Amino acid sequence: MTDIAKRPGLFRQMRRRKNKGLALFDVILAVGVIGFLIAGGVLLLQTVQERIKRNDTVALVNQIRAEAQRIFAGQPTFDGLTMNALEVRGSLPDYVIRTPGSVWKSAYDGVVNVWPESGLKQFTIGIGGLDKGPCADIMTPYTKKTRTVSGLVAMGVGIETVAGALTARAWTAAFLPLTGASGAASGAGIAFATASGWCTGGDGLNSVYFRFQG
Repeated sequence: MTDIAKRPGLFRQMRRRKNKGLALFDVILAVGVIGFLIAGGVLLLQTVQERIKRNDTVALVNQIRAEAQRIFAGQPTFDGLTMNALEVRGSLPDYVIRTPGSVWKSAYDGVVNVWPESGLKQFTIGIGGLDKGPCADIMTPYTKKTRTVSGLVAMGVGIETVAGALTARAWTAAFLPLTGASGAASGAGIAFATASGWCTGGDGLNSVYFRFQG
């Protein structure tokens, strides 16, 4: 007979220790699984929130563009086109918040504005205060598009010195017409890799500009 068989008390102690060890392992495993699920849920939530912001901002650009082209149809220029004029007409979505000082904010909490191009039947929409990712994301629907789609004639990025410091002429040399490689108005469009490469500003320091014609 073994020593353990001769000493049943010792056997019971060893079994209890083994059971305690298994119970502790189960707790650690459960905590790890819960932590993994929480982390995954947070990541999914962030992804969904970013997608909503992107979609809302793209929709905002489209809405401003469509309203401007409708309001000024038949007129020689877009003179008089402002965010305030659009707001008065009820042409802006509810989430575009107007802050003190007549500054309108997009879903990314950066300044959004619109300006008529003097003497031209064209206007520019600017979205400021963007990180690099969102900067590239909101240009995605407009890459590889011809210059005639929805009246889009040019697109570019400006680098801000202060987050949200959007101005009418903040864009850099990256502001390019949608032309072919030769520079002719072939409407070949801009590749996404090219457009996203313009977003070189730090967090909250990128502005995206879209220029449309009537």
